Amino acid sequence: MIRKARRGGPDTIASLDLGSGRVTCLIGAPDGASGAVKVLGGASVPCRGLKGGVVINIVETTLAIARAVEEAEAAAQATVSSVWLGVRGAHLQSFNNRGA
Repeated sequence: MIRKARRGGPDTIASLDLGSGRVTCLIGAPDGASGAVKVLGGASVPCRGLKGGVVINIVETTLAIARAVEEAEAAAQATVSSVWLGVRGAHLQSFNNRGA
């Protein structure tokens, strides 16, 4: 959700999208003047652990998420401690948990 940037910039916002075969992470920061979010960096990586938005291999999915976040952090020069997650589908169920 919100965390200070490594480079000493404003609070950052990270989002994670689990799509069909891809994981995408974007990191942005609020633009004080306009109220919009300025994208600082992002990454989209293939994931063999997802099929049609369904996790079929948790290990592959976890590795892809880690890689997408790491690459987005490098591009944005910011660190992420939490994210907003986007995933869709009628099959969804959720529960709170930490780590995989």
